[in-house]
Amino acid sequence: MIALVIACLALLVALIALGFAVVAWHRLTPAGQLRPGGGARAQAGQSSAGAAAEVPGPATAAAAPYLIYNPVKVERTAELEELAARRAADGGLGRPVWVATTQAEPGTSQARAAVAAGASVVVALGGDGTVRAVAAGLAGSDVPLGIVPCGTGNLLARNLEVPLDGLADQFTTAFTGQDRAMDMAWLAADMVDSADVPPTPAPAGLDFAFTGGQVHGFTVLAGVGFDAAMIEGVDSHLKGKLGWGAYVVSGVKNSFSSRFHARLALGTGGSERLAARTIFAANCGKLQGGVTLVKDAQLDDGWLDLVALDTRRGILGVVALGRQLLRHRWGRSNGEQGTAASSTFRRTRAADIRLEEPVMAQVDGEYIGLVRAVSIRIQPGALTVRVP
Repeated sequence: MIALVIACLALLVALIALGFAVVAWHRLTPAGQLRPGGGARAQAGQSSAGAAAEVPGPATAAAAPYLIYNPVKVERTAELEELAARRAADGGLGRPVWVATTQAEPGTSQARAAVAAGASVVVALGGDGTVRAVAAGLAGSDVPLGIVPCGTGNLLARNLEVPLDGLADQFTTAFTGQDRAMDMAWLAADMVDSADVPPTPAPAGLDFAFTGGQVHGFTVLAGVGFDAAMIEGVDSHLKGKLGWGAYVVSGVKNSFSSRFHARLALGTGGSERLAARTIFAANCGKLQGGVTLVKDAQLDDGWLDLVALDTRRGILGVVALGRQLLRHRWGRSNGEQGTAASSTFRRTRAADIRLEEPVMAQVDGEYIGLVRAVSIRIQPGALTVRVP
């Protein structure tokens, strides 16, 4: 029985928490793996590079690739710069322009400035948060997004089958890979208490359910409840020791997080009231280890896949939910309402979730704060990405 309990807890954490890990970082070795930059060395002489005003204009960098990197996670070394320059030259491109992110400007404004400067491609070097911010800045343009994944999550890269290691191959894909259109998703939040995650100006043409909300773009997953509580609850000291393991610990601790009640309205009209421990929208469904959380989620189908999960009766509910998720994965169920657990799956282009009490929220693994309501929209084909 103990083994069954552990297995079911692990299943719940694996299916939900894996999608929302904030990245642990890798070191740069002669074979070409990225290591954390940290501290002064990475940012010396680069502290203003993340500001949009510092991005070179067309006169100095026309047709060049722009590399937007997080200096906290990526050390910009001469070796790394030269490797990128060689791969760009091999693809007939100019010498790459390097632009750092900052806490206040995590990539969106830099990406938009790169588009205005005439970038041939904009490459995000960082974890899921950096990729998300750069993608938000490129959405609606015809400039492709390249990805050099530097995290343990690397969720968009996994769904696009971008190489997860080998810098030479990653730069080659980013500079000269095939262009593929994918959907961009957006979440507007009616905030109660906001975390330190800069919002993004809402793109034109998206009709959110309310005005004045804090808007965030996302590429993979966004939601309220358990997943956000897990991210916010990670112990920083434990994270330094265990890395990804700290998120597993937080996931287990939050497995019995408070249930909440919400009114869910989809773009098809009508609404339903439901109780849940988590509600999230998936733009694509593949997580770490080949796990597929939402079997029908495709990043280029113009749809959001909405999932609501609930458990009752303690560990019995976790066991029951694990079974429901497995049946869904095997195509034997599209949602079940049981006495110990329930799962709801919907496909929509618009979802509005009004909460009866404030609930934690996250976008692509970043905790954004407590919300009263969220309005989620899909922007079909808005983003061009580079794939092998």
